[in-house]
Amino acid sequence: MSSSYFRCPSFIEKRKDGLTFQLFAYLTIIIVSIFIFQGIAEKALMRALLKVPDSVKSDMLDLAYQADILIEEGDMDELADWANAQEYYLFVLDKDKHPITHRHMHPHFEFKLRFLRDLDHQLDAQVNQPILGIPLKHDNLLVVQFPRYFHPAHTFSTYSSLMKVFIAFVILILFSQILSRRLQQPLDRLREASRRLAQGD
Repeated sequence: MSSSYFRCPSFIEKRKDGLTFQLFAYLTIIIVSIFIFQGIAEKALMRALLKVPDSVKSDMLDLAYQADILIEEGDMDELADWANAQEYYLFVLDKDKHPITHRHMHPHFEFKLRFLRDLDHQLDAQVNQPILGIPLKHDNLLVVQFPRYFHPAHTFSTYSSLMKVFIAFVILILFSQILSRRLQQPLDRLREASRRLAQGD
């Protein structure tokens, strides 16, 4: 058992200079590099794309401004009618997260209030309808359901796939160049030796 233990490192040492070992090492480095760079690039892409679009953010901030004005006027019926007329499903809540108007809140919307996000929160990579909160005056809160059709995840999967293919292509080209040079050098030396041998050297 001890003799085999001491033979194993020597066996590896002999194989380290072999072509099979070198090819295996290069392929391992290539695969690991592809996964690492794809993971880094995907995280950067998520931070860049998976956020509330500026146009939607601007609309929601404008709605918050309008809600503040209606609350100052004190007409809750008008506030309820205004909320019903919006293209976004939204509610104005008090500090205890209860609607300040008589509008009925859907139970699913009420459940999703537990996962309330702000406008700058990173969205998910899958299309969904998160609830976004915008602070108002007097500790009130405007909560808006982000529309599914505005979700950037619709295009994220396409960009992510193209990015992964591009990274894999670039890394394969890079390592192919390195590997071809490593293999070409001994071939060039062998060709030169054969030429000199043919000349009688």
